[in-house]
Amino acid sequence: MEEISSVVKKELYAAELADECLLPFLSGAIRGSGEVSLLRTGYEVEFIHADKEFIDLLSDVVYRLEGVKTERTETVIDGEKKYALYIDSHLSNILLERCLIVKDRYELIQGIPEELFPSSVDRSDDHLPDDLSSASKRAFLRGLYLSCGNLRVPDDIEEWSQNKTKSGYLLSLNLNSDYVEEDVIKLIAEQAETDVSSVMARPRGFTVFIKNSQVICNFLTAIGSNIGVLRLYEVITNRKMKNDMNRLQNFEIANIDKTVLSSAKQIAAIKEVDKKIGLKNLSDGLRQVCEYRLQNVEAGLEEIAKMFDPPVTKSCVNHRMRRIMELAQK
Repeated sequence: MEEISSVVKKELYAAELADECLLPFLSGAIRGSGEVSLLRTGYEVEFIHADKEFIDLLSDVVYRLEGVKTERTETVIDGEKKYALYIDSHLSNILLERCLIVKDRYELIQGIPEELFPSSVDRSDDHLPDDLSSASKRAFLRGLYLSCGNLRVPDDIEEWSQNKTKSGYLLSLNLNSDYVEEDVIKLIAEQAETDVSSVMARPRGFTVFIKNSQVICNFLTAIGSNIGVLRLYEVITNRKMKNDMNRLQNFEIANIDKTVLSSAKQIAAIKEVDKKIGLKNLSDGLRQVCEYRLQNVEAGLEEIAKMFDPPVTKSCVNHRMRRIMELAQK
């Protein structure tokens, strides 16, 4: 079965981006894996990525924004094939200022300016989303996820159940700097409809991550991966069923162990009483409960209670067993 992370990316690559969401998407992509270098003429941006679909999507976004074609190239890094997109200094300066990453040509902007997410535009367009600000924020997160996101889901329920130490769910975003880390956490919490405490940052590096499966589902829904969410819910459901089955099985085993241990103690007491007193010298009720226990080693007290004619209560059998235990101690 195809991995959920692949399903999510495939769905997001195929999703259509509205014109008004292009800049937030590109801004998120640059904040993720864009390599921004300073030259005498200003900044230049380069992307090196494992997914050619991501590079092709970026090239299309740049063309739609500025009408300039940029070509994807291939390279090999540490024996692994990578895909690159280089944007020259002139075009990079224009895009970085439009994406509100740089201002006045050289000054890097700290945080994510609210201006990147306009609530309205000058022109009227029937194809615009109802909430343009929210759509822009989700486009930013989509660009960020495709640029530097990783999703880990415990697909193998059987293997996880045998070796479980952690929840197994993890969605991480490896940012290229700490400039927007705090704002990214707030933005994820807002769009995933969760508390900021559910979105964490590693003490070292610039990684933001989520470990709660429901918050991950909310995040994937926000960036437009409905099929990915359905697949993830399937895993969550299967995992819950497996957990419930394991708990039930463990509960039953524990009960069996408890019954066997209790039975062994009772049988030892019965044999002690028989040795010192003799079962034939006990009252009919005590003698019968001893005989039923000796004949039914694995039976519970409730089962023994039903063997009497007429049947007695479990409490009655328990009382008689306690009497036998007391006699054995004496």
